[in-house]
Order: sequence, then C-alpha cells, then structure tokens
Amino acid sequence: MITDEAHDPALRALPLMTPDHSRAAQVRARCHARLARRRPDCAGAAIRSAAFILGQAVIGGLCLLYFSAVVHDALRLRGIL
Repeated sequence: MITDEAHDPALRALPLMTPDHSRAAQVRARCHARLARRRPDCAGAAIRSAAFILGQAVIGGLCLLYFSAVVHDALRLRGIL
C-alpha cells in the first residue's frame, strides 16, 4: 500500500531541510584540492590514451593480417588461387 506523502502526518512533522553552508564549503574545498592534485597527470593521461589507441590499431592490423591469411589459404585449398 502506497501512502500519500502530502497527507502523511509523520512526514509533515519533519522539519524542512536547509543546506549547511559550512559543510558545502568544506566539500567544495576538498574537491578543488583533489582536482588540483590531478591536473599535472593530464599529460600522462594523454600519453596513456594515445598508447591505448595505438595498441588497438596494432591489434586491429594483426587481426586483419590474420584474416587475410585465412582467406588466402582457403582460396588456395579450393584451387581458386
């Protein structure tokens, strides 16, 4: 059974939430500090990203080479080549 929140006396008795500005400032400062520590790593992240893309390209090239060798062998076995 679902209760109607607008008419629920227990919910109406709860105080309205107000933001805690000091806690928000602490969280914001902590986030800014963590982001500032991570900024020098941006260059390293770009290198890792480029290495990942290059690795994927090499793997794709090797797969293409292998597939073309399989097709070549299949055509040769059928007497087409």
